[in-house]
Amino acid sequence: MVRYFLIAVSSSLVLLFRTLLVIGDDAAGKSANAAGLVSEFVLENAPFNVGIVSGNRELIVARGKRGIPEVLTPDDFQQEGNDPIGVVSTAAVYKAMRIDATDGQLYAMKVLIMDPAIPGFSDNRTAIKKHEVEVVKYVKEHRNTSPFIVKFWAIGPLNTWPLKGRDGNAGVTQDGIVMELLSEISLYKFLENHGRLSEDLSCFFAYQILKALTYLHSVQNQGRKRIIVVLRDLSPANVVFEKVNGKGEVNGMLKLIDFGLSLVGDASDKQKFFKEVEEVRKLVENYGAPGYKPPEVLLKKNIGRKTDIWAAGAIIYRMVVGYPPHTTVTPREDQSKPPRVITDTEKIENGTEVPLSKAMSEDLKILLTALLQSKSNNRPSAEQALRYKWFTNRAKILNKLENKSVDFTNFVKDQLS
Repeated sequence: MVRYFLIAVSSSLVLLFRTLLVIGDDAAGKSANAAGLVSEFVLENAPFNVGIVSGNRELIVARGKRGIPEVLTPDDFQQEGNDPIGVVSTAAVYKAMRIDATDGQLYAMKVLIMDPAIPGFSDNRTAIKKHEVEVVKYVKEHRNTSPFIVKFWAIGPLNTWPLKGRDGNAGVTQDGIVMELLSEISLYKFLENHGRLSEDLSCFFAYQILKALTYLHSVQNQGRKRIIVVLRDLSPANVVFEKVNGKGEVNGMLKLIDFGLSLVGDASDKQKFFKEVEEVRKLVENYGAPGYKPPEVLLKKNIGRKTDIWAAGAIIYRMVVGYPPHTTVTPREDQSKPPRVITDTEKIENGTEVPLSKAMSEDLKILLTALLQSKSNNRPSAEQALRYKWFTNRAKILNKLENKSVDFTNFVKDQLS
């Protein structure tokens, strides 16, 4: 009798556990944003900035047929449309949909090719992709709830999709990563189209970037380990607008998308952390946007959370001034082409003071002076930066960002007029 009683209790607990997973997934599914036209994960970035997945599959629990929980893999998604959203030599991004979907929700699928036989492949590119997958796996499992960071849904080997990359090769090894589908407009493209922004709009965008950094930089305890994420390659090209309407107007909500050059490390063990930093530095030191690299990156010194703070300051500077710090803008002979933009990295390396425009408000000057300090220890954290008056004086509009149902299309449009 006792034996049968224990079996019954065990079965009930399993059923309860499955039910909770289903309820949790339904809630997550309803809150996930499926809107947006296209995704821009590889349009502006080099091939090695596209994440890969290898080894054991990382799966998410979802509601299956008859209410039985199931796991999602990239093979549970089918291609939507004939053409990829973006293509590079070793990766492509497609719109995708659940094979058994009834709601029409679209996702972005990165199809990543890992095959040395493909022209253009190198051991370094392969190593960078393997590095990125480890970061993406961690972010998916532990840092997947911020409204200011792209949401990941499924990671694993991809067996059912034919390769439709630039070379049209078939039969190569592929991996897939399924994520939230965002708009086709990055902050980089937005700034190229609109030039300098008002301080109010710049503050609105900067607030979201620093909130994302606060989330990534926060300590996540794993036993004795204190895990943090350093983005390392923060630039306008790696920040994408969530939605764009039929008129091409953005909704104002931004998300960080690229973890290709990032670092996940244990902040409780400085010696081990800096050893990991050195390994990552050697791997990715030649990549990234020059105008947003702080002195410690250019000088090949140790990096940390304050590395992202300098880059955030450079983005704010770019939004307000029109170009990154210590940058020379030279018109081309062919005026139909954009001007030549050259960053004086030597000035950044030497810690030359960044010139601040007289047109800037005093609050902005104080903030930028703090964020763009040449010595990383002198910079504030992301959380501390958000307490500067440049942000707190605009709390009325910034606090509305916590309400995900608010559409800021008109706010952005009014700021641009």
